[in-house]
Amino acid sequence: MNFKEAKERLLPFVLPLVFFLLPWQIRWIFSQQLIAGNAFEYGVISLYAVEVLVFIALLLYGRLKISADYQKVIGFALLFLLYVFVSSLFAINHAVAFGQLIHIVFAILLFLLLLDKRTNLRHTALGFVLGLVIPCCLGMWQVVTGGSGASTILGLAHRDAQTLGDAVLTLSDGVRILRAYGSFSHPNIFGGYLAVGLLSFLLFPTSLSREHGPISWSYFLRPLFILILIISLIITYSQSAWLAVVVAFICGLSMWLFVSNSSSNDSKRKIHLSRFFGQWSGSERTLKWLAGFFVVIVMLGSILGVQALSLAGIGQTSIAQRAEQYQQWPQVAVGSWVLGSGLGNYTYALEGVYPGKWWWEYQPVHNVLLLVIGEIGIAGLVILISWFFAIDKFNFSRFPKRSAVVAMSIGCALLIIAGLDHYLWTQWSGLVLTVYVMAMTVRIE
Repeated sequence: MNFKEAKERLLPFVLPLVFFLLPWQIRWIFSQQLIAGNAFEYGVISLYAVEVLVFIALLLYGRLKISADYQKVIGFALLFLLYVFVSSLFAINHAVAFGQLIHIVFAILLFLLLLDKRTNLRHTALGFVLGLVIPCCLGMWQVVTGGSGASTILGLAHRDAQTLGDAVLTLSDGVRILRAYGSFSHPNIFGGYLAVGLLSFLLFPTSLSREHGPISWSYFLRPLFILILIISLIITYSQSAWLAVVVAFICGLSMWLFVSNSSSNDSKRKIHLSRFFGQWSGSERTLKWLAGFFVVIVMLGSILGVQALSLAGIGQTSIAQRAEQYQQWPQVAVGSWVLGSGLGNYTYALEGVYPGKWWWEYQPVHNVLLLVIGEIGIAGLVILISWFFAIDKFNFSRFPKRSAVVAMSIGCALLIIAGLDHYLWTQWSGLVLTVYVMAMTVRIE
């Protein structure tokens, strides 16, 4: 067997392997930047093992074979990459900015690999879902036993319900229950992966095996996998992930019920949509305006909702902290509206405005759009949103196909998470989760 034949045989397995290993946070730390004189997570400059696998995958693929239909999407991706590079040149901390830039480069490379015609989306989704099974078992163990040991090889940190700083659920009698981390750095990230994993079953209803009869192995395994993911999602106690799944299913079901009575004929579909929306004309234009309106509502709702809960005394510490972050954001962002403070540098900008705090008080604002403005400016946000809308255009054109409805539902889930947390932007695992959903949205038929 020559090298070319070996490469062709390996090619179908490389990206499913990447997503199977994605939950494991194995990385090489090159540098540790400080804030307020102390080391902190957002100052770590590292390279993840999965990023090395992405580079190996790129070598195996060679010249990418991507449909010409995706030229606009790729153009925005490359424009965004160029912009964040320029923005990093003006960052407060250049080391942190370029460290985060490396993660964005690999995330975009993975996005392009997913768009390649040779990438099997079903196998990739299978790798994504199966890769969550072992972390789910680990998460259950953590909740039952109250902790888990550390492992440098597997990229696992020590977890203990009695350790201050570890995420726990505190009962009224003072008992501390460790939230499920799985193999991730925080339960909210684990919850986000579980939410997307559950919704991935809807993308490929027969992706786990070929059906060889009325009852196959997938008949039993699919419900088992779904049950494992649901239980694990519950014990993460991640409200953002729970809400993302609920909203995704409500949106998906609403769209599905709405389009189920419409004709597959395009002209009849437009008449149906026109009747439904009153004087609005053109289904695609209507959906675009509704999508934009929904984005604004979610972003404003996440900010104002947190503020309202804080004033009402609901949600206690975490809600109050997020409300304070929203109050601090205008002062942090006002001095860098154009280029921002630099990738990964929001915490340093926060330190500049509010010096003298404890190091652990310098945290990114829990809202991706606000954080993007703070780090790469308004122009960067415009490019990013344009990229997203170029991707959503494929769904608008495919509506009301089932695949488009499911893809929109997953997009809604990601949008909810983006409005309530920051890891989709600040963490390598969050960046990959985002490009996975984006690529599936583009290619799913």
